[in-house]
Amino acid sequence: MQNLASPTMRRLTVFALCAFLALCLAGCATDEPVAQAQPQTLEIGENAGDVYSVALSNSSGKSVVSMSVKLPGDESFSANLMSSDAHLKDGEDAIVYVPKQATEDGTYVIDLKVVFGDGGVSVLHHLDLEEFSAATLLLNGKIGYVTYQGKSANRMISTLDLQTYYYNLEDPTAAARDKAEEEEEKRRLEKLEEDLKATEEQQAADATTSSDGTKTATEENAQTKVTTNDTQGMDIEDDPIEVNQDEDLSDD
Repeated sequence: MQNLASPTMRRLTVFALCAFLALCLAGCATDEPVAQAQPQTLEIGENAGDVYSVALSNSSGKSVVSMSVKLPGDESFSANLMSSDAHLKDGEDAIVYVPKQATEDGTYVIDLKVVFGDGGVSVLHHLDLEEFSAATLLLNGKIGYVTYQGKSANRMISTLDLQTYYYNLEDPTAAARDKAEEEEEKRRLEKLEEDLKATEEQQAADATTSSDGTKTATEENAQTKVTTNDTQGMDIEDDPIEVNQDEDLSDD
């Protein structure tokens, strides 16, 4: 029996060890972190030929659906640098490729037209591509502008004042119209706040009236109960009118 049992026991032992090792390997495999695919940076324009490469961060609060460029003084912008299905969402980054094209005075300055997902359009004038390789796109009301680390000035540059100047130059009534719209929006918000306050005060008054009415009814019920109890404990005298009638009959 011992000679027959030994091979069987050995086979069982080997099988148990194999199963244990398989479980250990499976556990190790599941503990390994799963590699996540890194999102690809959106590329706008064609990276071909002599181009400027600008790392652009969108912090405008809106998605961008179209970008086109032109030289200052030209009448029309280029075709859309973005593909028809591309969107540069707020908070996302992109690499923008702009063909190098010098102006008449030898500078590399462009006008950039940006179309947002809500239909808004902003034109950024006289962007000197020699001055930066990375920029942040921002919005101040309807005015688009960029900030960047200037190469020659070695400091942060904002084009807001420049873009505001061109915005008002193109439409002299724009500033007054924008101010009127801001004041109208301010009045609307103030009116909403006043209406809300009036509603809250009315609700508080109604709650107070309801509470007072409930209290009065409770007091009246309590007083009625007290009066009833007092009445039940009293002796009721005969009606003096009825007594007088009996006396008259006896006299007769």
